[in-house]
Amino acid sequence: MRKIGLVLAIGVMLGTSIGCYRLLLGGLFAAQAAAPISDQQEIAIGQAGVEQILAKPENRLYREPRVNAYVSEVGGEMARQTGRANLPWQFFILESPQKNAFSLPGGKIFVTTGILRSMDNRAQLAGVLGHEAGHIGARHGIAELKRALLARGVLISALGDTPMAGQIAGRLAAELVLRGYGRQAEFEADELGATYSSKANYDPRQLEIFLSDLGKSGESPAWLSPLETHPPIKERIERLENFIQKKNLGGSRIEAIPFKADMAPLGKND
Repeated sequence: MRKIGLVLAIGVMLGTSIGCYRLLLGGLFAAQAAAPISDQQEIAIGQAGVEQILAKPENRLYREPRVNAYVSEVGGEMARQTGRANLPWQFFILESPQKNAFSLPGGKIFVTTGILRSMDNRAQLAGVLGHEAGHIGARHGIAELKRALLARGVLISALGDTPMAGQIAGRLAAELVLRGYGRQAEFEADELGATYSSKANYDPRQLEIFLSDLGKSGESPAWLSPLETHPPIKERIERLENFIQKKNLGGSRIEAIPFKADMAPLGKND
């Protein structure tokens, strides 16, 4: 009963479809047994997370077409570098002054208007989206989910084969991946973001510059430190700089002026 109570205590209901619930449930059963989770199951888990995020009144989508098209275009460039082009990649902008970006399994990436306003050029956007695409490409969210389920001994099967069980499974999956990643996953995502940027001919050092600018801002941007497990900004910058030099990564695209023109609808920083 304690295990059932632990599952029931997590979050709000998602209201997923029966088909989605079965995919989610199957994926979580596989995670408990440390078996692979299929792309289809991963996509369902990510979609459940999106539904949970957008169900919260404070999470309002920024719908200006020009900015959304721009972010999706750059995000698509990064997604193509991951080797997971089969995923239904989607890029969402949330209206928030917070400087934040995060990703869910299955190709779902969110950025805030606050973090977009903090950027100076297209290459910095590519670096941030590349970082989040790196989490998805490396399946960091799925790995975290599997570890957490096994560590907690959560037995979804104890709830029975019901729609409620599927809703709880989706809720649990979304919460776990939204908590953030550990140090090594963040370092790897930084490196993948720089690598993807370079492959698309962007200057990979712009990610390093953006991280440095955020660190100098005097704030604690949500993108850098949502959890104590995130590495300090100085350490991230040093490791990223060494990685770029070691791998001899390069790229000529920066595109500051076009970026500022396309981001103009966002207005200035608050």
